[in-house]
Amino acid sequence: MASRRLFISWTLTFVGVNAAEDSLSDFSNDLATDLGTLLALFGEPMTKQYLSESTTYLDYFIFAMGPIGILTAIVSAIRVCGHSSLRAFVGRSREGNGVVEAELCTSTSRDVCELFNRGGITRVLGRPKILEFVYLPPSENQIDSTIGNSRIYLFRDYLNQFRYPKIDWTKANGPGWKRLGPSALNPPNLSLNVGIVRQGGWKYVSVALLGFLLQAGVLFLAGIGVWVLDWNLSERDDSASRNYAPTMFIVGTTVMCSGLWACAALIGQTTEETQYKRYKRKTGGHRRTSQLIWLQPNQVMGGDQSFDPFAFFEKADEPLQTWTSSKRNMDEKFELYTFLAVPAVLIGYIMHFIGLRGMKAWVSLAQLGTTVVMSLLRGLLRMKRLRKNDNKLADKPEMVLGFELDWLAFELPKTTSTSTAKKKDHNQRLQPGDYQQLLYLRRRLAHLTGHVSKFDAMIDVDYQRWADSYVVVRHRAKSVAAALCAAAEILIHKDQPRNDIFFSIPAFSVPNPPSRGSDIKIALKAQDTSSAGGWTVDSPQIEAILGLAMWSLMSDARVVSEPDSNFKMSVAKDIRTWRIIFAKPQQRIERGMQDELSLWFGPNATQFTQSTLRVDRNGSYSLYDLWTASSGGTGSWDPVASGAQIGARASYILHRSCGWIPVMATLRALREKASMDCSEPEIHARETTVEISAQIVKSDDSLLDVCAQELFTALVVGLKDGLHETGLRSDFEDKLSVTADDNHVRLQIPVISTLAKTFEDAGLGTHSTSFLCIIPALKSPFGLGDPKAMFPALIKRATEYRQASDWPKAELLLNYLLSYIVASCRECVSISDTKVVGYLLVRTFRAMGELYRWSLAQSSDNTRVAFGKRGLNQMHEMRRRFRQETQQILKIMTTYRGVADDLDGLAERNEREPFSNITGWGSGKHPLVQAIMVRDRRKALFQLCFLKLGDFSPAGVTWVKSDPLADALPLAARNDWEEVVSALLEMGADPNGRDGEGRSAVSYCRELGNELCLEILMANGASDEDST
Repeated sequence: MASRRLFISWTLTFVGVNAAEDSLSDFSNDLATDLGTLLALFGEPMTKQYLSESTTYLDYFIFAMGPIGILTAIVSAIRVCGHSSLRAFVGRSREGNGVVEAELCTSTSRDVCELFNRGGITRVLGRPKILEFVYLPPSENQIDSTIGNSRIYLFRDYLNQFRYPKIDWTKANGPGWKRLGPSALNPPNLSLNVGIVRQGGWKYVSVALLGFLLQAGVLFLAGIGVWVLDWNLSERDDSASRNYAPTMFIVGTTVMCSGLWACAALIGQTTEETQYKRYKRKTGGHRRTSQLIWLQPNQVMGGDQSFDPFAFFEKADEPLQTWTSSKRNMDEKFELYTFLAVPAVLIGYIMHFIGLRGMKAWVSLAQLGTTVVMSLLRGLLRMKRLRKNDNKLADKPEMVLGFELDWLAFELPKTTSTSTAKKKDHNQRLQPGDYQQLLYLRRRLAHLTGHVSKFDAMIDVDYQRWADSYVVVRHRAKSVAAALCAAAEILIHKDQPRNDIFFSIPAFSVPNPPSRGSDIKIALKAQDTSSAGGWTVDSPQIEAILGLAMWSLMSDARVVSEPDSNFKMSVAKDIRTWRIIFAKPQQRIERGMQDELSLWFGPNATQFTQSTLRVDRNGSYSLYDLWTASSGGTGSWDPVASGAQIGARASYILHRSCGWIPVMATLRALREKASMDCSEPEIHARETTVEISAQIVKSDDSLLDVCAQELFTALVVGLKDGLHETGLRSDFEDKLSVTADDNHVRLQIPVISTLAKTFEDAGLGTHSTSFLCIIPALKSPFGLGDPKAMFPALIKRATEYRQASDWPKAELLLNYLLSYIVASCRECVSISDTKVVGYLLVRTFRAMGELYRWSLAQSSDNTRVAFGKRGLNQMHEMRRRFRQETQQILKIMTTYRGVADDLDGLAERNEREPFSNITGWGSGKHPLVQAIMVRDRRKALFQLCFLKLGDFSPAGVTWVKSDPLADALPLAARNDWEEVVSALLEMGADPNGRDGEGRSAVSYCRELGNELCLEILMANGASDEDST
């Protein structure tokens, strides 16, 4: 009984195990059979990626072997070239062509483009800006990098313009006469040329052959397995049940693969690829190879998707051998082909699936293995892609924002071993050829990005049209160019011929500029007669100058730091900027300069700060230089070495200065003085560090605004100097105008006021900033406040105030002029300057004496008499402070004090007939004429106090004897008494009148060389004819 029970138990266990084994076999067989087939349906991302990068029939064939993503391939073919009914069937009837092209095609168009995106490439909708250009570096047989020996072209234009063998590219497919479309309408194909490193052709052939063998092997295995190894799952033994599965599998797989090949081909052939191949060549025994470069500025697409700046340089050791351009070119026949390809895939897949279900799992596993292997191989063919470190801007995306073109101009010369720029470090001096090449490259980049002037014969297809927002300096450069043209209209005299004008400015705010040969040539061209007139300047060149200067400041190693983000950051924009308004040698500053500066800017316009700069007498300084507080005391600044590593702390401990023209003028004067005082060896042996005292004011403008202001100032100064060198008349030499309001003297030059308004209208700064920039720049080495320049205007204006009976203002002007001349005497650098200032001092004292004499002459007005006496007393006290011209000043004081005493004595005697006061001179002569004849200046001035406008005969009267005053003016001119000549002319004397000997005042001045009197006479209408 027990034995029977044990037997039954073993029997049931064995039956159960066999049943379980059969169930497990069925389960595993079904799973293996279905898994590979179902997996083949999916895989959308990898399928889209492969299809969007396939361009050849070999690519399509590889896709069809061991396929995956069958449904994606079907839908993609319908989306790309299917009929509207098919697109409606897959739910894509309202889909735009741009979306399809962006997802599935290799082409780019006016609506679809490719952008670098942090190590990858993204296809997006829109019209972003990205440059694809070719750089032709200087030939190796060139000693220096000369302008014109290197070239930049948009690559498409380069291929259209030149042909092999002039260039190292030749067309690889298509008719040779067919030209490429313009770059502006055809964004570059980054995926085909940069994103994927193309494998060798033999690798594609090998993968295709292996795929064919694997897929054919699976078909062979299906036939052998059923017909030879009896892997048929059907229990029936008839031929029909044994043949249906392998037959359907073999036929279905073949049809499905053929359909997939057709779908891939339809997608790929909707685009037309144009290829150019590179050939190595030599020119003059030295290789000169073009270099492809792609530059992408920072931009925002789709409203919120931001793309960082990107720059990719073709590697010299891995040059691009084939350049490909792809554009959409769909044939209408493709819609018909889609009706054939899609059903073929569907029918083939169904037969493929049914066939696998009728065979054992080994065939399914073999198909699954083929699919996996081919997926891996397809991935390996696309494995070499853009690396993260291929972006040369990867470490500075924020720092270079808006300065991509400027960075590129500095970077291009470094890409070749022939450029000296690569061999130099940041602290070495540039060679003239290097700087000129930088300007050429940057100007050319401005052209290629749409900044074109009337100087350039370019059409729209020759460049991309970048918005001004992509280039930080572009809008400001256009403002500077417009302001310069307006300034030319102001400075150039209207009667000059409208010919082109050329001038130059020094290298502008770049590190270590070359000492010679770096001047920037600027051309001003007159508008043609058909236009409204005016002038035009090459604004791309202005952009190049401003852009290079700004990037030099931004990329200065002293202000660049690398925080925890591993991105380089520049604090250049955060560094404080001070503007230099006035500068003089430290040892010569004996007075505050606020009074002088307030002449131009007003008493309360700006408060200036006193500062001391330690500079090299032989050095050159600009906005690029940085300064740190000196240990010598408050307000003293030392330059920071160009190699110093300061980083983020720079914004707290450093400052930069602008407006260096007064300092450079002072340094030139010091060098000239040193050359006169010492021999050449002694000059070199001397300490070259000097201290310059400067009046500075803090600038609240941005670094870009300050840089633009400096450039405009340099251009205006260069234009003024250029006009002077070419002999053209300039309106700059306009006379000063003077006003005196609220006890303050204010100087103005109409031309400068107009330039300041131009400055303000161009958006370069405020009204006060315009004067702070222009006035110091257009000063002479001693300032527009130079006494020699100020004297005529102040004297003229004081005379006008006196004639208008505004005595206090006239006195204010002369007092200021006197105090300014006294201070200038102490600051004269040369002996000649001392003589000039001393001469002006004497004339100023005489002018003040005349003011008070005219006031005393108003004897009926006690206020005027008191004013005159007080003024003469002040003059008498003032003379004690002067160290120069003491004898002449004393003589003037004595003369006018004597006039005042004579008038007081006359008042005491109550005499009103001064003619009888002078006796013994003979009859018939006026006392004034008698005093002038015997050169008694005091009595002549005394008699002038009693003349009236009607005392002189009308101009043009020839009978001399009837006019007792006819001899006065010629004789006063003979004596070189300029104050008497001026007073007589003001009282109505005839400037062309003659004395008893028939001689005119001009005649005496010509004979005796009395230039000042002659100038006064000519200004009052005297004739120079028959002066003898």
